[in-house]
Amino acid sequence: MSSDERLVGQPDAGILQEEFPQLSECEQTADQLGYRLDRIVARHPIEGVLDKIVSNRERIRALMGFAYGHKNGFDKFIIDSLGDFMPRLRLHVWWNPNDSRESTVHNHPWDFASVIMAGRLVMRRYKQTEEAGLYRRFRFPTKANQASRDAVFEGCSGVSCTEELRFERGDSYSLSHSELHSVIASKGALVTLVLQGKHVADYSIVYARTSDPEQSPAVSRYFSEDEIQVKLNTLKCAIRRE
Repeated sequence: MSSDERLVGQPDAGILQEEFPQLSECEQTADQLGYRLDRIVARHPIEGVLDKIVSNRERIRALMGFAYGHKNGFDKFIIDSLGDFMPRLRLHVWWNPNDSRESTVHNHPWDFASVIMAGRLVMRRYKQTEEAGLYRRFRFPTKANQASRDAVFEGCSGVSCTEELRFERGDSYSLSHSELHSVIASKGALVTLVLQGKHVADYSIVYARTSDPEQSPAVSRYFSEDEIQVKLNTLKCAIRRE
């Protein structure tokens, strides 16, 4: 992959092809992704990245299908991508949560690193237990392993919190694909920049409380071109106010 090659049909902020000029470099552990993300933040201030996107309608259009509201309460914007199963750079935005509802307990099919751009969050790590099930366990196949992408119910089990960590603006953390975790957003705007690694698993696991509604698709609604423009302009202003 050459540094000036644009991936057609993928968001392109011009960052990841610079950071991963060779496909072999995409094989990154969570800690290595943390190092990469620190370097991205230092070399590509997010305000400048957002300026380049919102001032270019082609870049805005490239985000259509890659920007949506997530069922865990945040807006997700994939601003740069090397492919469907390759590293991606994402912005997660909780605009103004009015409560401290915990997300589902889950893992991912990829390692990742995250840095807090605005606001505060609590991240909890979990492990599955042998206790009577207060959680419904679901397996979500990825596109890499799809006869169907529907959630597969795998029964009920218990999970136990093993660690609770608090992060503020400028803090970062990294997690491997197998680590169960949840996120609680602080009141007020919360913005995280996430470097998603290459897919290394064929599915993710989600634990939903038995008191919660049945599992719904992760995507609640994709944003229109105009909505993306407005939301990213608002985000740019929110980050600058911090």
